[in-house]
Amino acid sequence: MSRDGSRTASGLVAALLADDGTRPWTATVPRRLDDVLASMPAPARAGLRGAAAAVDAYALARTGRRLAALGTGERERVMAALGARPALAPVLDLLKVPVLLAAGTERMLHEGARGPLLAPPDDPPLDCVPAEEWPARTTADAVVIGSGAGGAMAARTLARAGLRTVVLEEGHHHTTASFGRRAPLDRFAELYRDGGATVAAGRPPPLLPTADPRKNGESADGLAIKEGSGTGNVVRGARLWNNVDDGFDAWKFTSPVLIENTIAYGNGFNRWNFPDFAGDGNGFKLGGGTPAPAAAHTLRTTMAFRNAAKGITDNGNPGAIAVSRSTTFRNKETGFDFDTASARATLTANLSVADGRPATVGSGTVASGNSWNLGGTWGESSVRSTDPSTLTGPRAPDGSLPSAPAFLTPRDGTPVGARM
Repeated sequence: MSRDGSRTASGLVAALLADDGTRPWTATVPRRLDDVLASMPAPARAGLRGAAAAVDAYALARTGRRLAALGTGERERVMAALGARPALAPVLDLLKVPVLLAAGTERMLHEGARGPLLAPPDDPPLDCVPAEEWPARTTADAVVIGSGAGGAMAARTLARAGLRTVVLEEGHHHTTASFGRRAPLDRFAELYRDGGATVAAGRPPPLLPTADPRKNGESADGLAIKEGSGTGNVVRGARLWNNVDDGFDAWKFTSPVLIENTIAYGNGFNRWNFPDFAGDGNGFKLGGGTPAPAAAHTLRTTMAFRNAAKGITDNGNPGAIAVSRSTTFRNKETGFDFDTASARATLTANLSVADGRPATVGSGTVASGNSWNLGGTWGESSVRSTDPSTLTGPRAPDGSLPSAPAFLTPRDGTPVGARM
């Protein structure tokens, strides 16, 4: 590292560790940090060094001196000012991980373990087969790539459902005991490819399938995609039931969300006897905020039934929401609530059965081919079944929703509403 680079690293380390010079091990952290950066891929290394230089330049512009030349109090004020600027705070977050890993390693090497070591717990039995010992050809019902937080739970769920499940993972098998004996930097380097410095470009869309968020208390929704943005969100095959607030909530979310083959029921009731209960109780809440942003969410083949308030509501969202072939049933208030004055929603071939009222539609909303457009009375006798027990029962072996072809299906075959 160049002399300027060494000064930048020393100043950054001193600032992030609030180093006052009384701890001898902090002097060796910059050298350890340089080793960390040298082990990373070139793009990540360049990015981290560039971010460190940017922080140093910020200090120079603010105080006339670089971080390494500042006293402890001055460095703290610079870092506090940096952290308070939303555009610059991510730069600081980017730098914390390698610095703290280097610092933890040096402290452990200088001071040793602090306090008595607890015996590590026994690892659960695990059938691990190295790649070189795996047969060239084999069969399984499900293959899960990666054993992280998502992959591990997916594999557990599949295996418990009786599927023969194989998990593919990169790297070595580390026991709890062997991992605990290593310095923090060694643990990180062993656990993550390229020391955790692999860069993923873009904003991949999260797919949220086959979930059953239920019985969430204290103003909790079944599933909330709200207060932010990000394209490509898909909710498919979910059951959102018996939550204290809404089944699904998109309050102040500015990007379109696709929801299909999903049901929301029993939300908004005080099952927990909360003294200050405030659950909204909508099946699908598709907006909100002051003002509510315009987001063109799409619902198709969804059901909302027996919720404490509305089945499906725009909740003030003036965007081009599209709801088709969806069903509401016995919601206490309105089945389809789309009365926002400036809304541009489209409601097509939907079915309301025995709701408090079928629909409220604003002047900008286009509604066609829905049960309330077709006329007649749509009560419980109009459908083949009002018993949800099949739909709310165990999922199919592949994880999909159980088949319920008669539930809320019109007796006369009218092509409105969802078919499950």
